[in-house]
Amino acid sequence: MENLFTELFFAGAEVAGQAPAGKGGQGGTPPGTWLQCLMPLGILGIFYVLLIRPQQKQQKEHAKMVSEIKSGTKVVAAGMVGTISTVKKNSIILRSADSKVELDRNAIERILPAHAEDEEESK
Repeated sequence: MENLFTELFFAGAEVAGQAPAGKGGQGGTPPGTWLQCLMPLGILGIFYVLLIRPQQKQQKEHAKMVSEIKSGTKVVAAGMVGTISTVKKNSIILRSADSKVELDRNAIERILPAHAEDEEESK
């Protein structure tokens, strides 16, 4: 059984165009081995820079925005546009038209400018 695995390994190395260690008179590792070891690390680095780091930055900005929220601020939360009437430790009371809804603070998507309401009514 071990002989079968050895033969399959050497056949795979020949297909890849590399001479396996221990055959052909040369010992040691093939020249591309270090490159093959560094490639996954490079890919992980690229993923970190392009995907993970920007998302962490966005999460920090959102957490800062949510922590600085005050009553009277016009926001979009869970798809609803309204004004915050009460700020609690982990939730807010959002007033929209004639109703009040209690939402989690993290449901706030963005803060609307104060003059946006005036511009919409003038149209």
